[in-house]
Amino acid sequence: MESVMQIQITDHMKDIATAADSMVRRNVLKKHKNKTYTDLNPAAEGKYYYGYLGELIFMELMKLSNKHAEYRPKFDGTSDIGDVYLFTKDLVMVADIKTAPKLTHQYLMIPKVQFNKHPYSKYIAVRLGDSAGEVLGYAGADDLYLLEVRTLTIPTIGLMFTELKPIQNLIDILEDGPAVVDLHNLKRK
Repeated sequence: MESVMQIQITDHMKDIATAADSMVRRNVLKKHKNKTYTDLNPAAEGKYYYGYLGELIFMELMKLSNKHAEYRPKFDGTSDIGDVYLFTKDLVMVADIKTAPKLTHQYLMIPKVQFNKHPYSKYIAVRLGDSAGEVLGYAGADDLYLLEVRTLTIPTIGLMFTELKPIQNLIDILEDGPAVVDLHNLKRK
């Protein structure tokens, strides 16, 4: 993999990811009374925490690169609309940040049903380590349409990290400007 970008994981990032994870859990449970969160989604332990952490790591890269991006997360546990918007001179791309929570993970993984329902312009892979996250690269929706579907716990599209496009290629086409993180909907205890 060319041009892997390492970003330090800060306590502030961890605090935001923890608060976001708690809020999603509360919102999901409100919809499904008399169930526990793990009853509803036993494979999701830490899923939202890691996802939010990966998104914050990516946005820190955008800030450090002085690239125009906006992060407007929702906290309802759905993937119906994008959270990350990337700006070029001529268009706005919606990106989905996919986070691998372990350094041993080797694939960008996208649930097939999610991909079919809402294909995003770009899928960006972030892998977490103990103190830093790696922004590994990206793929466009066009790169993923013909990939083999694997059934893990659910049917999933997977692309090896070594097959991703270098993240620097994406950074180079983005417009200079602010990296905006909008957390106004996040309710912290």
